[in-house]
Amino acid sequence: MIRCRLIGNYLRNRPLFCVSRLPYSQPKCIVSRGFASLVPVEEFSRRRLALATELGRYVSRTSNTNSKHLLIFPASEVQYMAYHVPYPFHQDSNFLYFTGFLEANAVFALTVLVEPSHNRLEPQIRHQEHLFVEVRSPHAELWDGPTLGIDNSIHCTGIRSVHDLQDFSQFLDANHSDTVIWYSHLVQRPTESQTPNKFVLSEVLKLQRRTQKSAREIKNPDPIVDNLRLIKSPTEVNLLQKAAAVTSDCIMATMRFSRPGLLELGLLGVLECEARLHGSSLGYPPVIAGGSRAHIIHYLKNDQILNSGDLVLVDCGCRYGGYTADITRTWPVNGQTFESEARGGVPQVNPLPRHKRPGSIRSYRSLNSDITNRPRLSPTVLPPISSAFHVPSGDNCFLRPRQLVNIGAFNVRTLRQIGQQAALASTLSSLELDVCCVSETRVYDSSTVIHLSSPLDSCRSKRFCLRVSGDAEAESHGRAGVGIALSSRAEQCLLDWIPVNSRLCAVRLNTSVKVCRRKSERRCVFIISAYAPTDSCPDAAKDAFYDALVDLLRQSKHSDIIILAGDFNAQLGRLSSDEKRLGGMFGVRAQRTDNGERLLQLCASHGLYISSTAFQHRKKHCVTWRPPCASQPWTQLDHIAVSYRWRHSVKDCRAFWSNPLDSDHAVVRARFVLSFAQRTYARKCKVFNWHSSDEDVKNAYQKALAKNLPSSSQMKDPSEHWGQIAEVVKACCEQARSEGAVRFRQNWISVTSINLMNQRRSITPCSDYDDDRREFKRKLTKSMRKDQQFSWPQPDHVDDGTRLVSYCIPDGPPSEAQVVLELKLLKRNKAPGPDLLSPSLFKNGGLRESQIREEQAGFRSGRVCVDHIFTLRRVLKHRQPTVVVFLDLKAAFDSTAPNVLWSCLLRKGAPEKYVNLLRSLYAHSASRVRVYGQLSRAFITSSGVRQGCPILPLQFNFVMDDIFQGALCESSGPSVELLPGARLTNLKCADDIVLLSFSAENMQTMLNKLSDRAGLYGMRFTPSKCKVLPQDWGISTPTFFIADNPLESVDSFTYLGSTISSVCNNVDEISARIAKARVACAKLRDLWRREDVPLSLKRRVYNTYVHSTLLYSPETWPVRRQDINKRAVFDH
Repeated sequence: MIRCRLIGNYLRNRPLFCVSRLPYSQPKCIVSRGFASLVPVEEFSRRRLALATELGRYVSRTSNTNSKHLLIFPASEVQYMAYHVPYPFHQDSNFLYFTGFLEANAVFALTVLVEPSHNRLEPQIRHQEHLFVEVRSPHAELWDGPTLGIDNSIHCTGIRSVHDLQDFSQFLDANHSDTVIWYSHLVQRPTESQTPNKFVLSEVLKLQRRTQKSAREIKNPDPIVDNLRLIKSPTEVNLLQKAAAVTSDCIMATMRFSRPGLLELGLLGVLECEARLHGSSLGYPPVIAGGSRAHIIHYLKNDQILNSGDLVLVDCGCRYGGYTADITRTWPVNGQTFESEARGGVPQVNPLPRHKRPGSIRSYRSLNSDITNRPRLSPTVLPPISSAFHVPSGDNCFLRPRQLVNIGAFNVRTLRQIGQQAALASTLSSLELDVCCVSETRVYDSSTVIHLSSPLDSCRSKRFCLRVSGDAEAESHGRAGVGIALSSRAEQCLLDWIPVNSRLCAVRLNTSVKVCRRKSERRCVFIISAYAPTDSCPDAAKDAFYDALVDLLRQSKHSDIIILAGDFNAQLGRLSSDEKRLGGMFGVRAQRTDNGERLLQLCASHGLYISSTAFQHRKKHCVTWRPPCASQPWTQLDHIAVSYRWRHSVKDCRAFWSNPLDSDHAVVRARFVLSFAQRTYARKCKVFNWHSSDEDVKNAYQKALAKNLPSSSQMKDPSEHWGQIAEVVKACCEQARSEGAVRFRQNWISVTSINLMNQRRSITPCSDYDDDRREFKRKLTKSMRKDQQFSWPQPDHVDDGTRLVSYCIPDGPPSEAQVVLELKLLKRNKAPGPDLLSPSLFKNGGLRESQIREEQAGFRSGRVCVDHIFTLRRVLKHRQPTVVVFLDLKAAFDSTAPNVLWSCLLRKGAPEKYVNLLRSLYAHSASRVRVYGQLSRAFITSSGVRQGCPILPLQFNFVMDDIFQGALCESSGPSVELLPGARLTNLKCADDIVLLSFSAENMQTMLNKLSDRAGLYGMRFTPSKCKVLPQDWGISTPTFFIADNPLESVDSFTYLGSTISSVCNNVDEISARIAKARVACAKLRDLWRREDVPLSLKRRVYNTYVHSTLLYSPETWPVRRQDINKRAVFDH
């Protein structure tokens, strides 16, 4: 029970891990956060080649004749503790070293032909590799899971000759009798060898019995293999370091959960759970001994209770990627140490500081950083490893409030040429960069630290440490490679170094900023260096890069300050106003590429802000890449993005071209000063709202009102004296409140609950008494809940719920509203009554539909914006010389005079009685403005319509129709001919007006008439917002004027939320829709991350909010293959 409860509590808020098949040597490795076995296939090929070479040298030293050798390395077999109940499987170490194959029942055979050289040169060695595995069986995979089989084994191990395991006996028989067999299990003593593979052992014994006459020789290959494995490669060193780090994390997690009263098995459960969560397993049964049991050398029972004051010893090792670390630690269970006094040897308890008690990471990290991260081998064997992987002290903080930090991004093209590293150090020193994300280094050893120093500056503080990341594939092609250069101050604050591949790496730096004022946890700076594939790369490479980048971003904590920098090969162009949460408006003007879309999608999904587009500079300080061809324009490909919350901390971001490095990219530098936004509190107005059931207070309030309120005879106009009435009501309310007796709530807490509070308060504040404190809390909660139930006042009378309801059926004539309602409920196409009038005759009609022109679609049932968008696209699709003018009325609803409204209604035939009623709504209307809780003086509104009034749309449509009717009557007006006899002059949707014409002269005449006509109604156009969209006019594009102001000609215009282009394509429209949908998806980022919201509800919200934004007016789009691919990128 204790173990289950501990593991259950521990698993809360822990990261999840997933099983993944990787294109590397280990297809079934468990990938965790920060640790993954990434031994490439080429590494195993080099090991097998080294084995053949070492064997050839060994044989040539002892013999001068040609010889043939066969080395056999069997895999481990599954051992069973009972029927179909296996023990944990551990692969044979040598077999795993040469193949990386994790399945049981397999054999690796290496055939080596050695021809010694007689002139003291290297012998000629030829070798063949063979792997024997079990054939895939559907029945076996149904029980034990999928296996690799022959085809997948070739891809995962790099061995081209893979056979069925049953053919191994025939393979042995095919070898000549003079072939030397190298097989360890026949020559080792039973105490020195693990359990042999019975199948291989039996086959070798059969071969030995069949060839007794030829005296076949069998030798032990272990000395050659041990000599070969003595010197570790960088990949093995990385695995050893990760195994040590995982073991250290497991012990720290065990320290957090150690407390008096636990069983040793409870700590064992936490230790094993933490190891599994890190993608590893325990390499051997751990020792968890408390008290005097720590003196037992191999104490494996682990079934005793840990008492207060005991020291607990933990000896464990985690197996990661075939390598096991061994760490032993001892700590006090209750966070206290013991010292013997001089007299009598009586133990004296000395409390430890809080940060050194169990559960504290800082002390343990500082004590064990050398063991977990520093190599203990000779420097000639291992490359230099940084020793900065420890928790920095309080003085070593990379980022402090109001402290300037310079962060850069630079594509250096290569660091392998002579002088490039010194030039990079000079560049970093001259720009005073603290952190620089370097890309395309072409250096791939992630365990190597390159120390950079400028030849012009010998100051120690101007030195930099460059960490690089790479992989075998990039190394074989000699391309890519990323890294992060840290200054001396940043190096002291380094917490984690995370190399991913040749395109991604990250560091985590310590800061002095707390996550919360009441907590000691600090924020960290999570900096990612990225080098994205170019636009010409296939989509699979881009998808793999951004998937790896998303996985790396998920390794950051919620409180981290994320900074993403590097060469993204992404051309963004100018961001629209809908993308203001993703970046600024000062990017370099260019066509947005596919990489740009992917980068914006990433920033929207993870709340990043592209700071390189947020500052206005000259163009040469914005562009970051110089193309090799002089005819191509310079553009912006390198970017720096930060978390959206900290976007205001970036004070400047620009490019620098003056640097001694030979590169076609500029250095991008961002000046980061950590600043916090001030929280503003809106002033709350005092609301007079009073609820009281006291009759005395109510009577006092009524008497004060009767005494102070003025009589109705004194009031001529209530609107003039309302301020006086309001003041009287407020004063009476305050007076009644002050005169009312102050009644306190009855003391409902019982004496039993008070005694429980006192007893809980007397418990010693120590972790040893946590169980007692929880028990008292449970009793106190139960007692107070019981007291609260009896504290409510009991009602004198309980109503049985019976009510007598009287129904009043009106029998008078129906009102006008009832007649209108019944007409709406009538169904069309039904049989008529005795008068032979069908219901459709009553439903079709009405003043509004008959008086409003057909071109008007605003505020009309059955008319939507998509209709006008479709009509306009169809007109432009004919590709005739057409002029489209988009008009904008300045404050259309606020500048309309009320007298104009009444005259328009009367001309349309509205009854004068209704017009007088509407006129009375606008009589003596005044407005006031509230600013910071204070009301301004009242001012009379002489123009404008009432906002929110349901009659407003009808009135405004009448005004617009009256303006256009007068303008069209005075002149023929512009128009386009859709069909013979069917002409279209304009499109109106409320105040959004579009004029269409095939003739420039008619269009200018219409503009003049509309400008004069609108001025009579108190309206006027805004020339700066009116745009002209000419189509197929050639070079001589006409110029149009409104009130002697020229109108701007554009190639595209956003009409009713849709982008209309003169070239009649929907590329800009789909890009705009994707940008708006991306912003809408980013606003709901917190909802997508919540685990308590079901997936079905998230899908409904996505379809309602995001998908509807993406597919606005899709009926008007001509669908193309490129557009479908764009939408697929967004959905991905």
